[in-house]
Amino acid sequence: MVFCDWISLIVDNYSDIDIDDGLFVDLKKDGSINYQVQKRLSLEGSWSEKVSVRAWAGHFELSGNPTKFLQGHNLFGSNDLQSVLSLFIRRVFDLLKIDGKTVIAAVDSGCCRVTRIDLTAMYDVGKYNNDVSSWLRSASPLLVKTRQNISVEDGTIYIGKRSKRLSCKIYNKWKECKAHILPFNRDYNNALLGWVKNKLRMEFVCRSAWLLDYCVVNDKLETITKSGDLNKYLRVVEKNKKFDSKSLSILKNWSSEIMNIVYLDLYNRKIKLPADSGRVRVDLDSVPRAVRGTLFMWQSGIDVKEELPKATYYRHKKIIDDLLGLNIAANFNGFESTRDVVPLVQPLVANSVEVPDWAYEFDLVAC
Repeated sequence: MVFCDWISLIVDNYSDIDIDDGLFVDLKKDGSINYQVQKRLSLEGSWSEKVSVRAWAGHFELSGNPTKFLQGHNLFGSNDLQSVLSLFIRRVFDLLKIDGKTVIAAVDSGCCRVTRIDLTAMYDVGKYNNDVSSWLRSASPLLVKTRQNISVEDGTIYIGKRSKRLSCKIYNKWKECKAHILPFNRDYNNALLGWVKNKLRMEFVCRSAWLLDYCVVNDKLETITKSGDLNKYLRVVEKNKKFDSKSLSILKNWSSEIMNIVYLDLYNRKIKLPADSGRVRVDLDSVPRAVRGTLFMWQSGIDVKEELPKATYYRHKKIIDDLLGLNIAANFNGFESTRDVVPLVQPLVANSVEVPDWAYEFDLVAC
């Protein structure tokens, strides 16, 4: 299931009161004002998830995570973007205590500009969280060979991280959830954490320059034909606020089908991986010498919990999990090759997953 994890919108012809959180003012040497810019106002929703808004001189800007703002989590969500944003904008204006009819009508009809949209999906890569960490370690050197701008930071793979057009992020969502506690009761938290434990997360960040350049025709993502220099074209478009009617920079063009088409096209372009990768190497230099013996015993199929003192076992278990993402509490039946190799349970296979049925029963999906 593909869903929106972040969106930035601009509504033109805004005629209501200004909305801001003060001004940034640049002064000249003589004390006169050079220019001033309205600060974005940060609004906090029911789940302590913030969204920023700003309105001045006929423009209304909104930026935030509609899925997390409405649901309290962003592990999964609806691909009905129009319905999600209609509910989202109404909640925002409830917090602002402003009527907002013009903006609500523009969002409902899709007649507003999209300057950023994050398309996200979750993938099942095995049975344990170890399988997710193994997938990431195995995929990163293979993606480097595709000659894209690949970087790996704290176990997260980035493609074009600092690009002003398009970037991709692939990471272990379960580890992020463990670091940031979910705002639900214990039963709901356990259900969500249990579901996400073996899931890989993939996000494509589509920014304004990229959105202006593409449309979908006959179920295919195509470049909009432009004459002359692209940068000059973008400046003219931004100045005149005239956009191609098929451009992905227009909200009304984002149906559920278009979201899936765009995401799949980006996946096929960026995630160029073989069907399998064989084995993934572990950097044993990062493991303290005192802990390596425990890792080798576990890899050999020995039940280390029975062999080690209780305190030592749990200390080594935490160190190995933190450094390598391996859970030595899981059974291991040994392996064929050298000791510095960890087999993948399901080599580089990532299966897209749908929203679980129980999420609708627990009201954990916005719409």
